[in-house]
Amino acid sequence: MKHLNLVKKSVNSKFTQKSIYSRWLLVGSIITINMCISNVLFAQITANGTITVNALPAVSITGSSSICAGATTTLSPTSGGTWTSSDMGIATVTNGGVITGVSAGSATFTFTNSTTGCSITTSAVTVNTSSNYNICYRN
Repeated sequence: MKHLNLVKKSVNSKFTQKSIYSRWLLVGSIITINMCISNVLFAQITANGTITVNALPAVSITGSSSICAGATTTLSPTSGGTWTSSDMGIATVTNGGVITGVSAGSATFTFTNSTTGCSITTSAVTVNTSSNYNICYRN
């Protein structure tokens, strides 16, 4: 369930009055709001609107949550929206959900559903500096 506060505000030159109406809404709920606003010249403006409560997208780190600079890992979903990085200096991400480590640190990634506009952020992915090792062996 989602909680929604609707605020009714009446304003004139002498006072401001607010009333808060609260409703619990299930995902997928649709409510209609009708407003009527009068100004000091007694002109009336009427506005109607509908609010739809959408579910947050489901996201996950499907690859490793710890990678080296230059390496990649993956996120889900891989389509239906856009991905952004919290710090492109640490890790970049494509809209297909492919993360590339850039430099040491941690970054989170936010997916925005292109249909609903709803967005959610992943847990952090850690990028470690890559190390070069010399390996010696004998024949």
